[in-house]
Amino acid sequence: IGSYDSAFQYGNASLQLAEKLGFRKGIASSYNNIGVVFDDQGKYALALENYFKALKIFELENDKYGEAITYNNIGVINYEQAKHQQSIDSVGTNYELALKNYFKSLKIREEIGDKHGVAACYSNIGVIYDEEGNYSDARNNYLKSLMIREEIGDKHGVASCYSNIGITYDEQAKNEQNPDSAMRYYDLALKNYLKSLSIANEIGDKQGIIASYNNIGIVYRKHNRNAVALDYFNRSLKLAREIGSKEDIIESYKNLSEIYSQMNDFKNAYRYQLLFSQI
Repeated sequence: IGSYDSAFQYGNASLQLAEKLGFRKGIASSYNNIGVVFDDQGKYALALENYFKALKIFELENDKYGEAITYNNIGVINYEQAKHQQSIDSVGTNYELALKNYFKSLKIREEIGDKHGVAACYSNIGVIYDEEGNYSDARNNYLKSLMIREEIGDKHGVASCYSNIGITYDEQAKNEQNPDSAMRYYDLALKNYLKSLSIANEIGDKQGIIASYNNIGIVYRKHNRNAVALDYFNRSLKLAREIGSKEDIIESYKNLSEIYSQMNDFKNAYRYQLLFSQI
């Protein structure tokens, strides 16, 4: 829910207690949880440091479940790092690393019957295919994930799947030459984004709400409904600042710069582009 200080506090308390008890699996799980906090804050080096500590212990303990979680977490970092690389070769390498780690995690999770984990892997694999422009395979993986998440009652995951499916339509629209076809894809994207937002609001998933605000705003911007788009981007920025999520603040600044540019308000467009660049 974006309460990073509290999350870090409990993660450290867990680690200290596990070390005091000599509970090795507990130590590894604590490292993983602390890594997740750093990941959500965009502190990737610290996240990886904790994930590799966790993986080493899980392997020594032959804890397959723990290994699967950690491979998945490392894959997430590979993906996040790819998004911020300037070199095309570096981006491709990080996507390959992400897929490699996701498939390692998926194999283990299928072996041990971890449905929640299998669903998470399908989603993450879908994200990489989407980034590579393979929208059909991306949606197929998201739909596999969605079916499992609905079966096990994972509302957070269901919201995420709808958001990801929307993204594939959004990306297809950007690459569509026919304006009418592009608008149909944008409408499909909006339909899925609104489903995601509804569930995120229901369960109080602040990061999910932020992502939905940004995604919905982008679609309205594409439809030239600038006032509505601006409203959603401002909502996103406000909530991102409330929870202190650097990644989400960056995304909101970028979207605000683009909408103000589209509105020919270049003073504010420059202002938010500068804030984006500074972070």
